[in-house]
Amino acid sequence: MFGYDGQRYSGGAAAKDRAAWQIVVRHAPGKSEKQAREIIKTWIRNKVLTEEEYFDPIARKPALGLELDPAKRPG
Repeated sequence: MFGYDGQRYSGGAAAKDRAAWQIVVRHAPGKSEKQAREIIKTWIRNKVLTEEEYFDPIARKPALGLELDPAKRPG
């Protein structure tokens, strides 16, 4: 799950600019922040999203970010 600048999104509770729950709200505007956070937590627990190390092009160093497993996508 990459943002426009090549940075991956984060499922961490303290994430700000790269918070994955914001993507859920953008695509499902009827969901609250709390509901969106629960969706991300569920997807991480079910391994739909996994936290992987990648090279962050902005910070220019390794970082952790979310990766989607397309085979486990809901729907």
